[in-house]
Order: sequence, then structure tokens, then C-alpha cells
Amino acid sequence: MLRIFALAVVVGILRLVRPTTGKKTFYLISFLYFLLNISLVFFLSLYPMDDQYYMTWIASDMLKGEYSQFEPYGYMDLYPFQYSFMNYVKLVFAVMGADNYYALQVLNVVYLWLIIWLIVKMTRFMYGQEQYGIGIALMLFAPLSLYVTYIYGNFLSLALSLGSAFFLMKFFHREGHQPLNFGLVVLLNTISILIKNNALIFMIAEVCILILFSIKRAGKRNILANVLLAGALITAYLLAMTAVNRDLSRYTEQDKVGTPKISWIAMGLQTGGYADGWNNFYNRDVYWNNDRDVELAARQSRESIRESIGRFLSDPGYCAKFFYHKICSEWMNPSFEALNLIQHSTVKNPNTTFDYSLLARAFFHKRQGESLDATHFFLNEYLRIYEFVMIAGALFYLLNRRLGAEDCFFAIVFIGGFLFHIFWEASSQYMLPYFVMIIPYGVMGIKDMAAKPSFFRKTGQT
Repeated sequence: MLRIFALAVVVGILRLVRPTTGKKTFYLISFLYFLLNISLVFFLSLYPMDDQYYMTWIASDMLKGEYSQFEPYGYMDLYPFQYSFMNYVKLVFAVMGADNYYALQVLNVVYLWLIIWLIVKMTRFMYGQEQYGIGIALMLFAPLSLYVTYIYGNFLSLALSLGSAFFLMKFFHREGHQPLNFGLVVLLNTISILIKNNALIFMIAEVCILILFSIKRAGKRNILANVLLAGALITAYLLAMTAVNRDLSRYTEQDKVGTPKISWIAMGLQTGGYADGWNNFYNRDVYWNNDRDVELAARQSRESIRESIGRFLSDPGYCAKFFYHKICSEWMNPSFEALNLIQHSTVKNPNTTFDYSLLARAFFHKRQGESLDATHFFLNEYLRIYEFVMIAGALFYLLNRRLGAEDCFFAIVFIGGFLFHIFWEASSQYMLPYFVMIIPYGVMGIKDMAAKPSFFRKTGQT
């Protein structure tokens, strides 16, 4: 019965999400959405956990002149790639007050609004006019609202990556001041990668789009401009990483620290975590077990990869089962781990006298032996149907449309993220931004289906 009700809700919502939705309607709904997410921050009142806890703790300590987590076997010694985001947290604490987790979560609300706004703005270059219905469909994707409480740089990095892509499209269409567009593409992309390394996938997508535009608009001037921009993206990233590592070395005992990136690939091909390919702490153990020797840890990781590949080749059945379980575990969680993260973040925020409301207590209440995923059955059913509709719409759109260069951007990001995480450490939360990339195609596919009544008649006759 609940599934039927969830389906009815989704069908009703999709009738409202029309690609012809007006500008005023979109901004009114987005304003209410903004207020709703601000309320959600205080309604949930979540305390940082796991990596969030370490980064906020280190940022607060640095403001007090404490640097113990940069010492051997400390968090920043193990995961130096978090240094840029930790400095962002430190800046927010310096301005808004130490341990002000609410400030970081409210900023997430701002970044989420920017993500939706930027995607809507980008649709003008893809479809000839801004598709406000896509923005409303994004607001109806509940995990985005739940993730505003997650202090991990996801929304900040995604907003920066999409900002870079937006100015890239302006650059292609020669809108505005071209040197400014050029500079903002490079600057926003570089900062997004410093905040979250997997934003490299967005940079690769931008380089692919530059190649497509060079083919589409042949001409020495266009090709030269695109080559210069691609070179600037790569050069700025490399220079920024060098500068960050140099700054980090002021606090560490040696220049080269941190578990090697290849250890995440080795871990992604192993068992022993929540599911196949999930975190089993191999990346930490291989670094510590080799006395923090980066080269030895990298060598052992490569050997682990060879062993995993050898087993896959010698037992194809095991290989198929492993990757089937890994991919399903990444993509089949309707909330993309949002509810699981909330479940582990329900420690009272010590910064405030705010107490749980009756609604908050009801939200966090779990039946004995159940997770929040099981308790919030209706939400998960709604999300399963929503996600199915978006995937079906996206497939219909992509199979029936000839994509322009701009229209390929979201698809390239999705494919890149999907392929990357086949081998990298698995986690449903990592898939969230890539699913967001297919929602615009999903909405446009629904529009195309609605414009072809014959499609439904043929489907009903089969």
C-alpha cells in the first residue's frame, strides 16, 4: 500500500515538474526550498562525525596553535589531500567562531542553491532556453536536502565545478567579457579540485568538451583558444597542488607524506568492508604498516592490485560477482547513504542550546534492531520511484536525441564517475553528484515522452 501511495506522490509531482515552468514560479519555489533547508539544519542539529569530526577538530586546533594531527600517524599525515578543505573550515571558524558547525551547514545550503541555479542556467546553452522544471526536479531529490548537514566539501566543490562549466559555456558562446570567462573557468575548476580531488572528473569533462567544440567550430582562432584554455586548466591545477603541498610541508616532518592514491584503487578491488570494494582501512594500514614510507606503501598497493587482477582473471565467476556486488552497493541505496550518515551523526551539537523538537525525535526514532533506512520506508520508496523515472527519462532522451557539445557535459561527468568508481573505493555517497548529472536528461526525456503520445500507445499494445 505504501508503495502505491509513493508512486501516486511521484506521479503527482512529475505532473508539476514541467520543463515549461516559469521563471517566477522557479524562484518562488527555490526561495521556499532555501528556507526549508535552513530549517533542516537546525531541525536535525547534527554533530560532525568520522572525517568531518577530524577536519573540524584540526581546524579549531590550528586556530589555537595546536598542530598535533600533522605529526607522524596523525590525520593530516595520513590524508594530506584534506588540507585545502580543512583550511576552508578554519577560515569559516575564524570568521564565524570556532566549532560553529551550523555556519558550515548553512553555507552548504547556499552552495546547494547555487548548484541548482547553475544547472538551470547551463540548460540555456543546451536547450536554447532555461529549463526551470529541471531546477524543481532537483529540489524534489530529497538526498540533496539531507546532505546539507554533511561537512565534507561535497556541495562546495560541486558548486565550483558547475560554476567553471557555466563560464566555459559562456566562453564558447562569446558571452560577456572573454578574458573574465577564461579566468573564472580556470580559477573555479582549480579550487574545486583542491577541495575535493574527484572534481578532476569535471576537469576532464571540460577538456573533452573543449575538444568537441574544436571539432564543431573548426578554425585556427577557435582551436587556439580552446587549446590555451585546456592547457591553462591543467597547468593551474598542477601549480596549485604544488603550492598546497609546499604550504603543508611547513607543518609535517617531511615533504612527502600521506598514503598513496593507488592504495584506494587497491582497496577498491578487495573485500572486507561493508560490501565488496568498500573501505576496509587498507589505505590506512598499508601506510602505517610500512612506517609511513610512501614509496613502500605504493609498491605494496601495486602488488595488491596485481593479486586482485590475477584472481579476477583466474576466476571469471568471482570477478563478475565482485563487480556486480560493488556496483549495486554503490548505486542501489535510494538515499545515497544520507540516512546512514544521519544515523551516525545524532550526537547533540555542543555549540547550541537548541534541543530536538518532537518532529526531530520522531525522525530519529528507530524501531529496535532497525536502521533509519528501514524506518523511513516511505521516503526510500519515493526515492526508488523518483530515481527510476529519472533514469528511464534520461535513457529515452539520450537514445532519441542527437546531443550537442554542451549537452554532452553532464553525460561525460556521469560516465567518468561511474567508470572511476568501478575501480576506486566504493561508497554510495560518492555517487550522489553523478546521479544529479542525469536529472536534467531525465526531465527532458519526460518532456519528450509527453510530446510523443504514440510512444505510450505502442507501449500499451506490447
